[in-house]
Amino acid sequence: MSLRCTWAKLALLIAVAAATRADEPRYLATRDVRIDYAMAAGSGPCEVELWVSRDGGQNWEPVQARSPATGTLRFAAPQDGRYDFFLVLTGEAGASGPAPRRGTPPTLSIVVDTLPPILQVHRVAPHREGAGLVLAIDATLIEEHASAAGLRVFYRTDAASDWIDGGPAGNAAGQLRWSVPATLTAPSCDLHLVATDRAGNRASDRVLAVPLRPADGDRVELAAADIDPADARATTTQPATAQPLATPAQEAASPEERALARQLRSLGEALLARGQTALALARLERAALLAPEDPELLLPLGRALLAAGRSADACRRFEARLAARPDESEALDGLADAALAARRYEVARAALHALLKAQPNAPRHWLRLGDAEYRRGETHAALDAWQRVATLSAATTDDRAAAQRRIEATRRATAPP
Repeated sequence: MSLRCTWAKLALLIAVAAATRADEPRYLATRDVRIDYAMAAGSGPCEVELWVSRDGGQNWEPVQARSPATGTLRFAAPQDGRYDFFLVLTGEAGASGPAPRRGTPPTLSIVVDTLPPILQVHRVAPHREGAGLVLAIDATLIEEHASAAGLRVFYRTDAASDWIDGGPAGNAAGQLRWSVPATLTAPSCDLHLVATDRAGNRASDRVLAVPLRPADGDRVELAAADIDPADARATTTQPATAQPLATPAQEAASPEERALARQLRSLGEALLARGQTALALARLERAALLAPEDPELLLPLGRALLAAGRSADACRRFEARLAARPDESEALDGLADAALAARRYEVARAALHALLKAQPNAPRHWLRLGDAEYRRGETHAALDAWQRVATLSAATTDDRAAAQRRIEATRRATAPP
């Protein structure tokens, strides 16, 4: 830019300086964002406006940012996620440019990610490949911002030895594979796996006494007792398609655990809203492990379970919520959907009747009530519920069409030959 009072460069300071393309975001493991800017020599004092966008530059808003020193802005990100920034500097010579508009490219972009990956090792199977030995590692590794560094494997031959960096684990068809170094000749070893995301957050899991001398053709899998429980509560979760682990009775969550659980719940809800079900469920299930007594987790966890196809588990979460809040419409609505999916039609019917007491003009409730009645074998009750939709002032054209399709299909199915 030609104005004297313009910035010459703008850099986001992170722990390790790295060359990054202008159109690539920086990843930070903190919500305390520090932006350093430098002005051209002799430009004099300037006022700085900071604008931020949370939707890829479609909408920009000016924000208050602290200036602890000349050339530095501090911005407190309210939550994890992507932030695009645009700076306008104004001095004696005027402004460095107009305020950003829809589609204006950002000066810089960051992604705030304060949560670690989720890592859990399930099985390790050693087998030979040519003259070498390879460990096939079945693990759950969930991270929205996975790093190219992926997963590193450390090993030791006994508890008294130091951990040795064994390099990264490769990924072949969704299975992690680690080539055992030729210098590792012990009959077994302990493994320590570390996953690092782009912001530098880490998660780890350990497996003890991994056999390194399987018989030819054998696949040796670890029993559950071989998995080291150390750090498991803080770094692991069940895969989205599995049933949750039964956990022993545990002490009440610490303040730190409750705070992390709240953070995980907030991120899980945001991920669920974006349709990222697997990531959302992983976050929410981990939050439930940290703070199982938190009733606020039950609704989003129930929704995530339902979206993942685990309708029976979802029913249990919604029913637990309703045990404390019997008339809560969100829990009743979730239970109706989950019970229909789980073929618990009596439960769905009861939830929908409870909803209709408070919301008698809601066409969606009448549609689902008809569905539940039909599946219970109550054809007349189903037709009555669907016909009710046409009388509702809140019913849209789509609602009426959906009801009519059900009515016509039912009449065809029940018409005498």
